[in-house]
Amino acid sequence: MLEIIIKALSNSKAHLHEALHLLLETSFVHAIDAPSLSLLIPMLDNGLMMHDNACKHMAAQLMGNICSLVKEPSDLLPYIPILMPAIKNSLFDSIPEIRASAAKALGSLSKGLGVANSMEILTWLKDHLNTEGIPAAERLGAAQGFSELISVHGDRFFEVNILEIIANIKHPKGDIRESFRSVIVFLPNSYGKFVEKLPSLIPLMIEGLADDKDECRKASMRSIKICIKKFARDAPD
Repeated sequence: MLEIIIKALSNSKAHLHEALHLLLETSFVHAIDAPSLSLLIPMLDNGLMMHDNACKHMAAQLMGNICSLVKEPSDLLPYIPILMPAIKNSLFDSIPEIRASAAKALGSLSKGLGVANSMEILTWLKDHLNTEGIPAAERLGAAQGFSELISVHGDRFFEVNILEIIANIKHPKGDIRESFRSVIVFLPNSYGKFVEKLPSLIPLMIEGLADDKDECRKASMRSIKICIKKFARDAPD
């Protein structure tokens, strides 16, 4: 494996796809340490920044896997300046599957870093959600990344952020309402206890169907459909 990794680092165009595919099929049985990260991170960075969509998708998946196996947040910190531009690039991709993989990777990275080291990322996501006039892919990517990040740090952290989401889906500006209604679209699949929030959130989703902005209505309908599909059998009430 080391041989193909070295080949990928020396000639990413020729060998990166093969290396990423091999690593995705590998079952890691030990925690990933700093020396291992020094080999893997540059390769992931190359993959996330490539125009090849398959490489982007694999690199995002692999980064999520690797970050979940890092025991010491301090091992990840030196690589944040390298990883974040690449994650942002994939998080705002026009292809939904790449955005989804990047958002998962961002959540895994944040979990590995811990809350204290994730606040800058959280602020960056919130800034995008509160920005008017940004492209749809960027708005959806920020919403999905935000949903993953707030779902990996425990119930208390989630509670604080869900209150902010609820407040902002009633924001006077339509673009801001759309952003935070989009977050709710992704929460059923990112937060394991979302079913417990249905009694308070379903009325707000239904309320969104009467929003004067078309994209807000669409986001509300999408979130309702996802909840029906995911929870109707387990939470019929």
